[in-house]
Amino acid sequence: SAVLDDITEWEDKLQFPDVDAFDWEAEAARELAGVDREQLVVDFGSGNGVWERLLSLVGTEEAFLSMIVEQDAVNALFEKITDYKIHIAEKVKQYYQADVFTNYDDIAASASLFFSPEIYRACIKPHHKRLNEAVRDLGMIPIYHCCGKPEVLIEDFIETGAAAWTSVQPNNDIEYLLKTYGDRIAFIGGYDNNGPCGMPDATEEMVRAEVRRCMSTYGKYDGYVLFGARIVDSLDPAEIGAAYVPIIDEGLKCAGLPGIL
Repeated sequence: SAVLDDITEWEDKLQFPDVDAFDWEAEAARELAGVDREQLVVDFGSGNGVWERLLSLVGTEEAFLSMIVEQDAVNALFEKITDYKIHIAEKVKQYYQADVFTNYDDIAASASLFFSPEIYRACIKPHHKRLNEAVRDLGMIPIYHCCGKPEVLIEDFIETGAAAWTSVQPNNDIEYLLKTYGDRIAFIGGYDNNGPCGMPDATEEMVRAEVRRCMSTYGKYDGYVLFGARIVDSLDPAEIGAAYVPIIDEGLKCAGLPGIL
C-alpha cells in the first residue's frame, strides 16, 4: 500500500534514515573481507533511485499523476532523496573506497519509456545529473542502471555525466548506439536475459551461444562491456554463482583471454 496519499505532504510524513548512525566501517570490513583490490573492481549499487522511490511511496497511478500536476513537490522530494544518496556516496568513498557507484532507477518498460522524455527532463534528469557529478567529484565512476527500452534518452544520459548505461537489453538498437555514442558512454549488457538463454532451464550451450552472439555483434565496437543475467531457481549462493560461470568463461574466451574452466 502507498505510504503517501498526497505527494505535497511528503515533508510532514517522511523520515529519512540517519546515514551517520550506520556502522559503515564494520559493514565495509565484512563485505570487503577477502576482496583482492588489485584484481577486482568494487561497485556500490544504490537501489531505488528517485523515480523508483516515488513509486514505492505513492503507488503507480499517483506517481504518474504527480509527475504531471505536482512537479514542484516531486522535485523537492527528489532533491531530498538525492541529498541522501550523495551522503551515502560520501560514506561509500570513505569506507569502501569503491571504484564505481551505480544508481538503479528503471524508467522504462520493454517497449518504451514509462513517461514522455519531457517529463523525464523536468523531474528526473536534474537529480541524476547532480548525483553523477557528486560521485565523480568523490573519485568514483558513476554508472546508471535502467532496464527496458530508454534508448531515446541516450543523449540525456550522456549529459547527466553517466560513464556507462547498464543493463542494456537487446530490445534497444545496441549496435547503432555503440556506433554513434560508444566514444561518449559505455554500454553494459547485450545478453538477452528475458529470452530462453536467461531462463532457469537454459542449457550451457544456449548460454555460450548467446555470449558469442553478443561478442561477435557488439564486441567489435569501443564502449561495449558484456553483461549477462540469468534467472536461477535456487537461493543457494553456490548454485547462483555456478549459473554465471559459462557466461564469464565464454566471454573471456571470446575476448581472447584465458577462461575460468
